[in-house]
Amino acid sequence: AADIKTRSLYIGNLAPQVTDQLLWDVFSIIGPVESCKVIRDKTSGQSAGFGFVDYFDPLTAAMAQDKMNGKRVYDYELKVNWAAAGGGVTGSKEDT
Repeated sequence: AADIKTRSLYIGNLAPQVTDQLLWDVFSIIGPVESCKVIRDKTSGQSAGFGFVDYFDPLTAAMAQDKMNGKRVYDYELKVNWAAAGGGVTGSKEDT
């Protein structure tokens, strides 16, 4: 479970052709997006297959996580999870 202040989502399994703008368009359906970014390989510039979407409020982020996980974009099934603290993709924290 994410803490109530979390507004950032990790979006995995992105199709190679997904752009920042497309990510914005898709996730704006749920509510106002503060920012989003498709992570790219530093040398090739190709999509790394994941990105992040930040919402203005945690409730919208929770709704997006619920509704968008498993949705298909270019026939790729999105994996939508809470972004780790600090926005890094260093693995999920287990509840203790």
